[in-house]
Amino acid sequence: MINKKSRPYYVGKAGNLHVPVYECEQKKKGKRYSYFSVAEYVDGKRQCKAFSDPEAAKAKADEIAQATARREPELLAFAHLKRPIRNALEALQPTGLRIDRGARLLADALQIISGEELLNACRYWRDQRPGGGLIGRSSVSG
Repeated sequence: MINKKSRPYYVGKAGNLHVPVYECEQKKKGKRYSYFSVAEYVDGKRQCKAFSDPEAAKAKADEIAQATARREPELLAFAHLKRPIRNALEALQPTGLRIDRGARLLADALQIISGEELLNACRYWRDQRPGGGLIGRSSVSG
């Protein structure tokens, strides 16, 4: 596969999102074939679509640009935070807290005590609180 030009043949646009279409050439058994390539990201993986018709390639680029821009254009700037946000959601899932509520609770706790002491303070409170200290723990007597 050889790009005919380093510049795109066409660029599909939606807001500040650009989806380029490249005109490419390929040789098979001594014969040259021309096609138009459009890159699309599906489930985080890049896939190139090939079209023999330039109008179909333009339409696909416009469709990809519009669909991507429609989803949540204000969140496109936060793409680099996707993994940390997913990690935070997974960490909070067993607690039943939403990420915004968990962040507020943590921020409030950090105003009272430093981050290094937070877990120790929670353990101390759990073990020493009035009314029995070991509430919630099962003890086996035999």
